[in-house]
Amino acid sequence: MVYYRKYRPQTIEELDLDSVRTKLTAILKNQEIPHAFLFTGPKGLGKTSSARILAKAINCEKNQEAGIKKQGKRQKEQTPDSKFMIHDSNIEPCNKCDACVSITSGSAVDVLELDAASNRGIDEIRELRDKIKFSPAVLSKKIYIIDEVHMLTTDAFNALLKTLEEPPDHAIFILCTTEVWKVPPTIASRTFHVSFEKPTQEELVRSLRRIVKGEKLDIENGVLEEIYKLSEGSFRDGSKILEDLSIVSSGKKIKKELLEETYKSDSIEKDSREILIFLAQKKAKEALIIIEKLFQKGTDMALVNEKIVEELRLQLLATAGIQKNKDTLNFDVRDLEILIDFFSESYKHLKYTVIPSLPLELAIMRWCYTDETLEKNENEEKKIDVEKKEEVVAQKKDDISDDKKFGELFNPTSVGQNFFLSLLDSVKKDNHSIAGILRGCSLVSLDKEKVVLEAKYKFHRDKLNEDKIMKIIEKRAGEILRKDIRIIIELKK
Repeated sequence: MVYYRKYRPQTIEELDLDSVRTKLTAILKNQEIPHAFLFTGPKGLGKTSSARILAKAINCEKNQEAGIKKQGKRQKEQTPDSKFMIHDSNIEPCNKCDACVSITSGSAVDVLELDAASNRGIDEIRELRDKIKFSPAVLSKKIYIIDEVHMLTTDAFNALLKTLEEPPDHAIFILCTTEVWKVPPTIASRTFHVSFEKPTQEELVRSLRRIVKGEKLDIENGVLEEIYKLSEGSFRDGSKILEDLSIVSSGKKIKKELLEETYKSDSIEKDSREILIFLAQKKAKEALIIIEKLFQKGTDMALVNEKIVEELRLQLLATAGIQKNKDTLNFDVRDLEILIDFFSESYKHLKYTVIPSLPLELAIMRWCYTDETLEKNENEEKKIDVEKKEEVVAQKKDDISDDKKFGELFNPTSVGQNFFLSLLDSVKKDNHSIAGILRGCSLVSLDKEKVVLEAKYKFHRDKLNEDKIMKIIEKRAGEILRKDIRIIIELKK
């Protein structure tokens, strides 16, 4: 049996999230148990496991006997079939009685687990609603665990709402979801909310140590902490990584070197930071060489992408003064915003790309060569451009004998007060990216037949000289000048 199933928590004490452990303990010590719970949080944090533990604690024969006896002292007329209170001194399920054993094995007829992802229609919920009126067959309480509840249809939610509004005393609902924002407020407001947040390093390591002890693994200090970094805060993923290492180690001591060899965690972290150093210097070639090296080694590009975004986030927090970072890179807030956007976009495309490294390579090229990086200083560039273009226009006045021939070139109402800025504004309406590349160019000359622009990069020149793009630029230039005009793009020497 795989580790994450074999070592799934079976008691409240074994739950590794301290906040969840505390909240469930408080709930079970209360005299009355809520009729509906909403467990929310990312995958792999133990929502379903906690639901089963809660079901056991509520139905455990030991707890019921203790609770009923205690209630009997306070209220003799209370019957065994009415609401009970779990004995304060011990709220844990015994895991020995018939109720606990059947719930653990999944054979309890009064505990129904429904996967809303595959049973999301109104018919399934109506069937559930019809059956809920019947008393439990064996246990004291019927427990309905609905996983991925956000997947239910609108009609199914409406049907569920009616049940939650008037629930029978013998039924308890536990709704689990990874996307709480998709759960209608009318449903959420009728439940007791338990939030499962990503674990701290201490909490996840606590979970892994339970596996290490149970499997009698020999493991080097610091390995569990490195697994925490790779697991992305998921107990399930962390146990899977530990299981992989135990298999690869073949019974030998699990060392950091084995973890690095298996997951290449250290080298990816170093390479990811080196990529960002080159991006800070706009050195696309060097950054792409690292990506190619990682690709040829068979490195998981998703992990590389994650490391890059993680480092960018740390840089952002350091810039805001929230977190200290001794190796701050030369990025301002706008740079970090653009880069995080680029690499978040590349992460989305990794799942469907033909070549795994391509989304990352495109993100690097976009940062180093396209318009978003040029736009961040747009206001300053416009001021510089205005001064330069006014000088050019003044020098070329002799070549332009009639204002009317050139349309609104010198008209005070013309956008940007000169031809080049008018061209930028006009082209931007057709294609934002083309306008961004044009903004990085300089106006060299303008006469009655042609306009000569100078590009800083070969990539920009080649892009603007593409037939489709050149037609757009020449069309807009002609509209401004009210005549056919030829555009020439040269590479700055």
